[in-house]
Amino acid sequence: MDVSGAADRPFRRHALAAAAAVQHQRGHTAVPAHDALQLFRRRRLCAVLDAVNNHDAVRTNADCAAATLAAECGAIAICADLSVSSEAKRAVEDARVALGGIDVLVNNAGISQIKMLCDVTDDDWQRMINTNLSSAFFVSQSVLPDMVSQKCGRIINIGSMWGKTGASCEVHYSASKAALRGFTMALAKEVGPSGITVNAIEPGVIKTDMNASLSFEDKAAICEETPLMRMGEPEEIAKAGAEIVAVSSAGDANAKGIARA
Repeated sequence: MDVSGAADRPFRRHALAAAAAVQHQRGHTAVPAHDALQLFRRRRLCAVLDAVNNHDAVRTNADCAAATLAAECGAIAICADLSVSSEAKRAVEDARVALGGIDVLVNNAGISQIKMLCDVTDDDWQRMINTNLSSAFFVSQSVLPDMVSQKCGRIINIGSMWGKTGASCEVHYSASKAALRGFTMALAKEVGPSGITVNAIEPGVIKTDMNASLSFEDKAAICEETPLMRMGEPEEIAKAGAEIVAVSSAGDANAKGIARA
């Protein structure tokens, strides 16, 4: 499935990601604290966007992750609630000023929740949609003017296999990721003529803090249903994102479509 636009110009400046930022060539990028952590440890960064909501525990973890990246990569940490339009736009502008421009965006802000649909509250639903979907809309909309102006850009959305297959007791999560899938494909068609590629990486279960609450039995069951008989590693997702950017920057007209790990 091809969801990318033409890649006809090399990166000239910097890149940013929703929930974090990534660097390409001599520029810098905003990168997510978990999936792209290892990738950015090996590169110089200017800005890290993180902290997807106002829950103290989540914000504290995000602040720590951003601080770690800043210390290791010389990055500038930018914290914001990306599920709120005004905060997301403010954070992108701060990153734009710090970076001097944005070439690559990685939309990685995301949460999950296991609940029967009958038990999902209005607040549960809204928080899931705002974090997993609206944040990608807010940040993508904010970075596109730069990309369109320079006729070059890369947007990578971190989705989930549940966005295609669905997951029992995770209806609201699955719905948010399915919507992100549609967002990716539609935006790719819209901005492709401007030399901007839009792709999604749709992993299975990855070994992150978001899945740390799963019981040993649940993790074992998941591994039994996985071809490699194990959970995925964040570094593998980061590498997939780097490959998409590398293929695009090499001048390939079609970047990787939708990758699944």
